[in-house]
Amino acid sequence: MENVGTKVVRKYYPDYTKCPGCNWRVSCLYCFEGQNIEEIGLCAQCFLDMVVDEGWNILTDEELNST
Repeated sequence: MENVGTKVVRKYYPDYTKCPGCNWRVSCLYCFEGQNIEEIGLCAQCFLDMVVDEGWNILTDEELNST
């Protein structure tokens, strides 16, 4: 199976925003590059829960390039 890289991006909200996953007030939202962070961005906990639940593997750039 070929490894395909997808970057994770973060947006900082100095005045806080609500995570659409848990509705907590947070200062950062995360999503995959190319997605609209304003629409589907999640807090770190919700984002990582989604990654685990979907069975994604997280590799560093070095690991990705060595396979």
